[in-house]
Amino acid sequence: DRSVTLEMWLYPDGSRILSHDQVEATRLIAAGWKVRVLADDHGSSESNPPTFGDFVTRDLRWAGGNMQYLALLRLPGQTWMARWQLVQAMLLFVGAPLWCAILLLAAINALTGGGASTPTGWLLLLLVAGWACHYAPKLAGYAEMLLKPDLAAAYGGRDDVLRGAAAEIAFTTLMEPARLMAQSLFLLALPFGLKVGWVPQNRADRGVSWFDAARQFWPPTLAGIVLAIAFAAASPLALLLAAPVLASLLLAIPFAVLTADAGFSAWLRQEEICAMPEEIHAGMR
Repeated sequence: DRSVTLEMWLYPDGSRILSHDQVEATRLIAAGWKVRVLADDHGSSESNPPTFGDFVTRDLRWAGGNMQYLALLRLPGQTWMARWQLVQAMLLFVGAPLWCAILLLAAINALTGGGASTPTGWLLLLLVAGWACHYAPKLAGYAEMLLKPDLAAAYGGRDDVLRGAAAEIAFTTLMEPARLMAQSLFLLALPFGLKVGWVPQNRADRGVSWFDAARQFWPPTLAGIVLAIAFAAASPLALLLAAPVLASLLLAIPFAVLTADAGFSAWLRQEEICAMPEEIHAGMR
């Protein structure tokens, strides 16, 4: 019998599965099916939640769901490749506390004079190399579009690709550290009974008040203040090198408000920044 009754596997630890894609794939394989990923994204552009707060809320549900995969590793019929897929999915979020630990240790190292003997040039090279490795797939995609005029034309041409790339990198730089901080705090609290459910996702455009943004993002803001004071006390250079990360933490609240603002969104659409081919061909020009 090659059929799969997912209900049998949705509650291996007595809780509800909160991140289902990998579960479905691994259980289909265990039932004798083959699962393949088609390397074709033509016509696919799933929209994200409309606000930074909604995005983080969904992200934390995924984090909780991926941690449940630990129980799935013990299920019968799992192939070693399926288990490795689940481990990779868990590592996707486990890396967040490690990133925060590196940031904290860097601040402690700077305060204790540990970086005094480190050559500035090599330190800058290490930071740039780390950034390039992190964004390598994204940068490769931009390079491909710039090298192929026909491909770039679908996105409005090379100039529009460059504008969109710059905007997307700036947006990600301001978003990622605050998101990783939220993931870290969530994962640290998860073993102590923190519950996360599958709440309805907001997909409608809406603004975010300063009060709501502050209520959700005060932890990364507070962390940013403390770390900024620590790096500033160490040296101006330490503060400068940490500035991109600190900017995300310190600006998490206004970032959440601005990116949900209807006027800001309308301006982005008017300027066709990061416009999808479907939007451009629908008559935006």
